[in-house]
Amino acid sequence: SRGPWKRLPAEMIRDQVLALSGLLNDKIGGEPVFPYQPEGLWEEKSSGRVPVSYQQSEGEDLYRRSIYTYWRRTTPPPGFEIFDAPSRNHSVVQREQTNTPLQALYLMNDPIFIEASRAMSEKMLLNGGDMLEENVTYLFKSILFRTPDKNELDVLTTLFLEERERFKNHPLEIELLLDVGESPYADSLDINDLAAGALVASTILNMYEVIHY
Repeated sequence: SRGPWKRLPAEMIRDQVLALSGLLNDKIGGEPVFPYQPEGLWEEKSSGRVPVSYQQSEGEDLYRRSIYTYWRRTTPPPGFEIFDAPSRNHSVVQREQTNTPLQALYLMNDPIFIEASRAMSEKMLLNGGDMLEENVTYLFKSILFRTPDKNELDVLTTLFLEERERFKNHPLEIELLLDVGESPYADSLDINDLAAGALVASTILNMYEVIHY
């Protein structure tokens, strides 16, 4: 009501998803960390005269706040670059803001967002309730802090049912989805429900409300 929505800065988009999923490591201070990044990116961008390789962090360091991400000036973290973080080659007064299909692809396919979606699905199945509608409502409220309207609830419950049925017929796809990321998940959960819930969580995370304020 007070004005147009503004998108969160690149670093905050990542941190918010980590916080919502419960994966965020909020330790203050320490050495830079090296989160998920496409394999071979540094090698491709290096001159070749000086061998450069990216050594991905392990354990809780993967989930530290974005302010601690190591920044190589000639090869910025791709997620930050996609969402218009400055290159640090020069000072800027105000960040540019673009809207591109690549941003949506990043939110749907980057390992940290897939892993966070799976973690949210696990929380939903463990704490959401006995009924599917209760589970989806719990997941929706844990991300957007409001109750879904009837249309939103119908769309998301239908998506869950369709994806669960699809996963039952394509077990290899479940393995590919749930193996993304290094954080473990509860073995006691039905993997079809866990995978379907992860796609519902990913869908909610891609809503306009999540990355804008």
